[in-house]
Amino acid sequence: MKTLLLLIGTCLPFSLGAQDLTALDTEYGFLGVRLGTPADSIPGLVRDGSFEKKDRYVPRVMPRQVHNITVTRVEYLFWENRLHSIRIRTEGNPATEQLRELLEIYYGEYQQRGLEGFYSWQGRLVRLEMEENLISRNAWTTFTSLEADRAFSRVWRRD
Repeated sequence: MKTLLLLIGTCLPFSLGAQDLTALDTEYGFLGVRLGTPADSIPGLVRDGSFEKKDRYVPRVMPRQVHNITVTRVEYLFWENRLHSIRIRTEGNPATEQLRELLEIYYGEYQQRGLEGFYSWQGRLVRLEMEENLISRNAWTTFTSLEADRAFSRVWRRD
């Protein structure tokens, strides 16, 4: 009986998280790094050029596993010295499929927008997108602050 209660108690948060996207907004980031954080407040990052008009940083030591899923790259994109988005790279199966399944457990069923291989979840504060190449099964998964993205879009629309 204790085992059954433990199992139910363990599964309950995942079941509740699958009902809505509040977990996405509550976490407001990935692996304890919150969107909106200044670049110099995140230890162990090194600048690695730019991407889509944002400053790109990567960890000095790239994580090999995230929640037991093999990742090949993690990128932190900053705009005006605030963390705008976090990108995670997976290559091939089973890594990409495992990550998509984990995201569904945490955030519920994805919305497929237009093209097959493009999955999204949108909370009130965070947009999460996974873009998968259906041939290679490689994917980029991106957590983006909606507030920072709106501000970024307003500035770059004026140019």
